[in-house]
Amino acid sequence: IKKELLGVHAIDKEEKETRQVRKVKSQVPHLCFDDKSAVNDIMLLKLDKKVKLSKAVNVLPLPDSVDDVPAGTVCSVSGWGLTKDSTKAMSNVLKSANLTVIDRRKCNSPEYYNMKPIITYKMLCAGSVGKWGPLVCFLGDSGGPLVCGGKLRGVVPNGSKCGIKNKPGVYTMVYKYLDWIKKTIRK
Repeated sequence: IKKELLGVHAIDKEEKETRQVRKVKSQVPHLCFDDKSAVNDIMLLKLDKKVKLSKAVNVLPLPDSVDDVPAGTVCSVSGWGLTKDSTKAMSNVLKSANLTVIDRRKCNSPEYYNMKPIITYKMLCAGSVGKWGPLVCFLGDSGGPLVCGGKLRGVVPNGSKCGIKNKPGVYTMVYKYLDWIKKTIRK
């Protein structure tokens, strides 16, 4: 990751009033990240200079330390990633979708992921219940926010598939990493 775009809706537009570009000074992945199981799939980025908060650029509040997201909760996810597996180009405009949180036991069941990968208590499973389609593809969406109740509850993992029936998104659960986030920021 070399730079971050903030306050951007369409990548090919100037958007001078809202666009902020920041270089990534450093990347801090979780020390226990496991690529095969997607456990601890979270990273912090240090930018080269402060971000100017505005109507188009703001901070999402972190969840409370004991806040889980119950099954049935409707959340939203956004990004510029692929909109379906057959597409090779990223979206030019920021896309968003509403997703419903699915119980971890159901997500681990043979009907869904069949424990491959195992959806742990540090992960959140969410998808479009009843209508599967081209929503979050992860390619290009990685690191994006899963927002529930106005708070950052999950992070889009690194992955490559989208819109597959009975394969909802598996997100890194932010509240399980609050101590790591705070400690890393203090350093």
